[in-house]
Amino acid sequence: MSFIARLEVAGRKYNIINVNYSLAQETDPTGRPSSQIRGGRIEITLRSTNETRFFEWMTNSYRKKNGKVVFLKKGSNTTLKELNFTDGYVVKYKEKFDALGMGKSSITETFTISAKSISMGLGEHVNKWIG
Repeated sequence: MSFIARLEVAGRKYNIINVNYSLAQETDPTGRPSSQIRGGRIEITLRSTNETRFFEWMTNSYRKKNGKVVFLKKGSNTTLKELNFTDGYVVKYKEKFDALGMGKSSITETFTISAKSISMGLGEHVNKWIG
């Protein structure tokens, strides 16, 4: 079964080439959790367009946004699951040009959103930020 992913933020939708996110917890030598859960960073790669919205978001260290990554079944556009985030800041941004794009988009944007909270289904992780 094939899937697609879409970023929805600030009233706009963007098709995602690649997305990854994770949560982690340190363990002691026996494998028992020994720290708080850490996470809330979402790395996304999109085809670049003439828009500069993500670059602008990155260059304003006070701008936070809410949004979601929606995973859809290809063809039927039925939602498989959603990763929601709140109070997200772009904390890393990279644009890449590749003249040998091999028939694919030769300009891509990759950025990392660090969110106060992320949730999926009934699970939610909230970072305990100061301030």
